[in-house]
Amino acid sequence: MTRDEIAAYLHEQAARPFAWGVTDCVQFAGAFVEKITGRSYLADYEYNSELGAARIMLAAGGLEALVSKHLGPMSRDLRECADGDIVLSAFDRGPTLGIAVPRVFFLRTERGVIPVNLEHAIGFWRVEG
Repeated sequence: MTRDEIAAYLHEQAARPFAWGVTDCVQFAGAFVEKITGRSYLADYEYNSELGAARIMLAAGGLEALVSKHLGPMSRDLRECADGDIVLSAFDRGPTLGIAVPRVFFLRTERGVIPVNLEHAIGFWRVEG
């Protein structure tokens, strides 16, 4: 996917209000993966609250385990992170997913889609169509 296509997706998502189970960070990243691969991994995970999302992550062994189940092992060498990779980070409210456009990644938060320096990432998954 080109940077222009990634930018268009980010712009489209930034216009949508945050809602758990609809436009949170997992849905943000999952819909992006579906756009690239044509495969949806989100249908198995229905929730409409932060608590519902936390229960799913807990049952899966955490967000890293949940994403790795579908995208394979996470890479921790951020020097290899490329445009469109799915990034894992963790802040005060816990783990979160974003979309890379190195040397930054974009997070879907309750305040909107925001850029974060890639140095705050834990690792990433390569998404290939």
